[in-house]
Amino acid sequence: MAPNTDLERMIVQLFEEATGVQGVGVEDDFFELGGESLRAIQMASRLSSMYAINVMTVMPFGHPNPRALAETIEDVLRKKLLSMSDEEVRLHVSSASKS
Repeated sequence: MAPNTDLERMIVQLFEEATGVQGVGVEDDFFELGGESLRAIQMASRLSSMYAINVMTVMPFGHPNPRALAETIEDVLRKKLLSMSDEEVRLHVSSASKS
């Protein structure tokens, strides 16, 4: 299945880079594609940097396909946003718009 969201597309691209497999679908298992633990950790590190969250705790061992991983990251981001004060949200949005 093809990715539906920007996050799913990004994760599919990372899976393809990490495994060397083209045409990864959103329900393809990272390890069944030949992915290795070290590559999974590298991928998690990149996603953590990109989204300013700790992806290491959700990726990809418990969520080995792009769709499940994207849903989990979106949930973590949603919870993080909901826990922020209005000022923190303004600072975060302002910082993101400058990038």
